[in-house]
Amino acid sequence: MALNSDTLYVGIDPSLTCTAMVCLPGCDVRTWRFKHGDVVSRCRAYADAAQKTLENALDCLRCTKPSAICREGRCATVCIEKPHFNMQGNSAWLLPLYAFIMENVSANWPRVYPVAPATLKKFATGSGRAEKSMMGQAVQRHWGDELPEGLLGNDAIDAFALAKMAQCIADPASDWTAYQRECAEKLERYQVEEVA
Repeated sequence: MALNSDTLYVGIDPSLTCTAMVCLPGCDVRTWRFKHGDVVSRCRAYADAAQKTLENALDCLRCTKPSAICREGRCATVCIEKPHFNMQGNSAWLLPLYAFIMENVSANWPRVYPVAPATLKKFATGSGRAEKSMMGQAVQRHWGDELPEGLLGNDAIDAFALAKMAQCIADPASDWTAYQRECAEKLERYQVEEVA
């Protein structure tokens, strides 16, 4: 499946231990581990790193599209995994991390889609109840010839699947499975629009 080189497809998997981002096409897998400082400072550091990486990746596209179009956000589609609904203990800190990243990214690019974990699993495997271990197998099966270097660990695999979901949203006519199109259509239909 060919990627449109004028559009950036981004997947972000927020985590307090290792936040991962994949930008397609042509960008390396990025993972960050910030262990020092309080949790709020780490959340802000993850969000800032994601924002800076996204800006750098968009700079690569500005040679092929007018910069005004990129500033309006029409050359990037971003999918970010939402925190799971039943968080307990320290995992509840995923909420501010997710909020920081959403605030940074959605302020500049309007095509940002929050993705529930079950929707991501369904997009990659065909089942929203699939085991976490099945994600890597499904990603390899669907996109084995497109996998970037450094795609190691569950966070990076999820980020890659999120980037592919962003591509499916932006280009639904390409060669996708029925369940992948269904997931993309669901995200498009329920995207929350800002109310003035």
